[in-house]
Amino acid sequence: MPEHMKKLPGGNWYIEKRHTKVPGGWIRFSAGTSDRRLAERMLAEAVYLAERGEFGVWKTRFSECVEKYLEQELPKKSKSSQERYRSIVKNHLVPAFGDKTLMDLTKFNPKTGVSLITDFLKNKIELPESSVKKIRRVLKDIVLLGDTNFEMSFHEKTLQYSNKGFYQRKFLSREQLSLVVSFIDERFQTCVLLMAYTGLDLSEAVNITWDKVFFGKKMIILPREKTDYHGESVNRRMPICDELMPLLQFKSKVRNLRSHRIFDFAPHNVQRAWKKAVQKSGISGFKRLSVKDLRHFYGSYLLNNGVDSLIAAELMGHSNPKMLQTRYGHFDDATLQRAVSVFDETVSHNRRIESN
Repeated sequence: MPEHMKKLPGGNWYIEKRHTKVPGGWIRFSAGTSDRRLAERMLAEAVYLAERGEFGVWKTRFSECVEKYLEQELPKKSKSSQERYRSIVKNHLVPAFGDKTLMDLTKFNPKTGVSLITDFLKNKIELPESSVKKIRRVLKDIVLLGDTNFEMSFHEKTLQYSNKGFYQRKFLSREQLSLVVSFIDERFQTCVLLMAYTGLDLSEAVNITWDKVFFGKKMIILPREKTDYHGESVNRRMPICDELMPLLQFKSKVRNLRSHRIFDFAPHNVQRAWKKAVQKSGISGFKRLSVKDLRHFYGSYLLNNGVDSLIAAELMGHSNPKMLQTRYGHFDDATLQRAVSVFDETVSHNRRIESN
């Protein structure tokens, strides 16, 4: 039997070696494998890290890094990102890695050439690429809190995104929007229309507070969260249209004075109500119609009605109109007809000249 190693009852190797640079004077851990060569490599790596004074980091548990992330790093994110990233931690990362050590996560199996992180990302590959990248980003940020030398690139060399995501190729008409809203519980109608006529995300709309609404200016002013302005504090200004104004004014008259929020429900309540309303409305022609399509409606409606792309991008909180044109620049038949009508105008002009 190799020195400094012994077999546990289950067959896995247990490492135990004296080392003066390790707190307590001992390197102790279960290798989690019955493969002797793999256990020896892990011992060699542990000794190497102990010499550099990094063995304690190596044994840090993922759960410890999660706690640090939630307490220190997450509050630095925007409110909408906080909700999204907290959900990623709760629903994806904690169930997968639980109380494992960073060593367990990052070590490569010499037989398969993969790590736990690699396996985890491969199991998520059916999700939309944008979702996998968000999960990957949060995982990287958490592990870096325990191991500053961690490099995610080593764990995703063979990763290929098979789901490029889904973007709606058409947008709701105002008639279709009104139809869906008519089937929604009155409690959620104002929130849905707020999203449709301002382009706010679901979390932004649900969590909006009264101090962000200026009735005198007919304006909603929020911190810009969609783009980075090099640390500058830049606000996003959204005019309140005439259809939305009376709804917000009514809400302000019956508001709960103990709460600063306009709405007293959670995002998932709106999602559930919207899904039921879409089913009841019987609207067809869409692959799927989610609450997120209200923002899509806003951007596409602006572009289809001649609003300059720079202004539309500003209203939606984007600094660059390119992404706006790519994602929301889907035009209806009437807009396309107006575009080619320039040829008819040219032909008519030439005929008038010839007749004269």
